[in-house]
Amino acid sequence: MKTLIIAEIGNNHNASLERAFKLVEEAKKAGAHIAKFQLRNLSNLYRGSDVEDLGVEYTKDLLNKYNLDISAHKKIKNHCDAIGIEYMCTPWDCASVFQLENLGVKRYKVASADLDNFELLSLIAATKKPLYLSTGMHTLSGIKKTYAFLKEAGVEFSLLHCNSTYPAPFADIELNFINTLKSLDVDIGYSGHERGIAISVAAVALGAVIIERHITLDKTLEGPDHQASLLPKEFSEMVNMIQEVELALGDRLINDRHISQGVALNREILGKSLVAAKTIDIGEKIYKSSLEVKAPGQGMSPSEISKILGKTIRVKKRKGDFIFQEDFKEKNTTLRADNLGSHWGIPVRPHDVIDLHTKFDAPVYEFHISYQDLIRRKFPKELKKLKHKKVLVHAPELFSDSMLLNLCTNDKVEKNQSVRNLQDVFDYSAELKKKIGTDQKIQVIANVGGFSIHGFMSSYQRLIQYNNLVKSLRDLDFCGCDLLPQNMAPFPWHLGGQRYQNIFMKPIETLEFCIEHGLRICLDTAHLYMYCNYSDSSFLEAFDLLSPVTAHIHMSDAIGNNGEGVKLGQGGVNFEHILSSLREDQSYIVETWQGHKNNGEGFRSEINFLNGVLN
Repeated sequence: MKTLIIAEIGNNHNASLERAFKLVEEAKKAGAHIAKFQLRNLSNLYRGSDVEDLGVEYTKDLLNKYNLDISAHKKIKNHCDAIGIEYMCTPWDCASVFQLENLGVKRYKVASADLDNFELLSLIAATKKPLYLSTGMHTLSGIKKTYAFLKEAGVEFSLLHCNSTYPAPFADIELNFINTLKSLDVDIGYSGHERGIAISVAAVALGAVIIERHITLDKTLEGPDHQASLLPKEFSEMVNMIQEVELALGDRLINDRHISQGVALNREILGKSLVAAKTIDIGEKIYKSSLEVKAPGQGMSPSEISKILGKTIRVKKRKGDFIFQEDFKEKNTTLRADNLGSHWGIPVRPHDVIDLHTKFDAPVYEFHISYQDLIRRKFPKELKKLKHKKVLVHAPELFSDSMLLNLCTNDKVEKNQSVRNLQDVFDYSAELKKKIGTDQKIQVIANVGGFSIHGFMSSYQRLIQYNNLVKSLRDLDFCGCDLLPQNMAPFPWHLGGQRYQNIFMKPIETLEFCIEHGLRICLDTAHLYMYCNYSDSSFLEAFDLLSPVTAHIHMSDAIGNNGEGVKLGQGGVNFEHILSSLREDQSYIVETWQGHKNNGEGFRSEINFLNGVLN
């Protein structure tokens, strides 16, 4: 998490050490990095007069009632250290600074009321420890004076925008003042006293890198801060929302948009392409009348039509065929797979398998079928050409009525329908085996489910998902096939949107489940790489751990924890290690995004890449 989260406990302990400990614990659980308190030596803080204005007398009365001395603060700091959250404190007077130095604090916070207290600031600056200053009681001119003073003192400091009322009216917060403060050469944060969490989250979107909010166990307790405080659940929700905003913001400077795999998929499904308006023979020149604009967006963009008008096409096109820029170039159709043995293959669809077999003659073919293929049951007549090839079937993720395959769900209706849908895949695979005339067992790859929409599941919930999967598998007739569940990435794409994955993601869980239930997996290298980046673990160690239960591999590359679909070699997957450690019984395909387009050019390029890895 990029944003520093400070849980301001202040005097919300109401002089109860037990309540102070509980607030520290709740702050830690809610995701705060720092639990902050306030320390006053009341005998030194106020002048000696017994009579003050009403507001001052009220405040002094509360402080006398709920103040904790330095011995209590030492116990609180020890408790913070014990549970792993940093203790920080606002000193309201010079004597308190000396006491906090003896406690060994790492940094200081200064309240808005002391932004112009240069005596106090000089003493804190002399400690050379980082300093955070709220600015809520001062205009820009006063803030700049303190800025110049601290710059000259050579201390590291940050400024926090705030409104010093409790709770602060929304109209008075002037959150855009953060943009003004950002012109100063220091980190800018926000110390909020408003109701709710929306303003604090918005502050992060405006560039605040520090968020301070009061936390309480009971908003009805005596004292002005309780009403402007967040309950632990609210504080936790704020932290979660800030994390989401951080992810959504991306890098601090974005010169151009990154097109994610999900966006690319949706653009392809919903977009438009240039297609042949009629049969176009090799050697014909292309005119506007030769072309139409049709969905889906798998060919050239209509905006690029000027690049091909008047040019001579080198590939015959039937009416409706996609047009590609490569159709006008001299083609390099050389396939180099001499180093790859009989392990390699490509994904195919039932309608293009024979055409691709003619071009590649691959040892392995993985049929990617749709639920419509299950309904049509149209098999090519020349399937017997594949009799001596290894054949796999990749089950659809999406079935009719927008239903995702999920054998793990707690919803009985959804689970039972998923079982029926996967049974259709096994029946289809058995029929495909007969059409090919092979004696081999066909391996069926499936993403078995276990995803969620709004966040990751707990370990207990994941265990239930695995148990549900076991029950679903008992209801299936594999029809002489093998099931290969596929390992998944932490943030899979379904129906054009992102989900959270919960099972067949953690390598050790996957290994233990497979050993216990006699299963093997299809290992997707991009999925594993993204999980390892997400979990800050070693890809090579995870791959080697899963290798004993891996029957088939999807060779794919990725960047980060959500950057799937890049060309092989452009991400971080170590293909040399994978290829050099393959067993004789393991196969793989190149999982190339739209590799079948343009006569399989994408497949050819990536097979050649893998062949070169072993040179």
